[in-house]
Parts: sequence; C-alpha cells; structure tokens
Amino acid sequence: MKIDDLQHYPRFVFSCSDGRCYSTAELEGLKYIKREHIDSPIDAFYTGEIITIIWDTDPTPVRYKVDKIDVRDIRYHTDEKLYGIHGDDCSVIQGKEKFHLMSIFVFLERIK
Repeated sequence: MKIDDLQHYPRFVFSCSDGRCYSTAELEGLKYIKREHIDSPIDAFYTGEIITIIWDTDPTPVRYKVDKIDVRDIRYHTDEKLYGIHGDDCSVIQGKEKFHLMSIFVFLERIK
C-alpha cells in the first residue's frame, strides 16, 4: 500500500519567515521541498539544515534554514476533535485534507 493511500497521516506545516506558509497531510505534498543540492525525495528534517521550496507562484527554488521543529496535536483516537487554531498555522491545506494523527510544524528562516 502506498503511504498516500493511508487514511491517517501526520500533517506538515511549513511556516516561513517571509510570510509564506505551506501545509499538507499527503506525502506527495513534500515533493516541492528538497535538501539543498540533493534531488532525491526528502526523508527527514533537521534543525539548522538548508532546504529549498518551489512555490506554485515562482518556479525558482527559495532557500530556507530549518529554525525549529514542533510536534503538536498528537491524537490518540480517530474521533478526537481539535478546537481552535494555531496563530502560526496556514489558512489553507494543500492536497486532500485527511484526519491527521499529529501536526509537525517546521519553522523556516529565509536565506537570501
């Protein structure tokens, strides 16, 4: 079974210092994010590493440094509800919205 076929998956939120935000609950949604100088699919995020994101508004990759990583909204039951919103969350989720088991917030500092 492909990971994207799973009903439940973590949601990744990329909150960027330049005001951009990207959120996805699909593994396919990570294809726009790469480690600098490595073209293979990303399989981890590390504080301090340099990544690039290709935004849908600009085909030129934008460089970011991973500033910090937070894990939030860990759920123990699929019927568990979340209330309220995080001020540093995105207003739109890219791709198919799924019940997410947790939210992984990756805070990025733009490198010019």
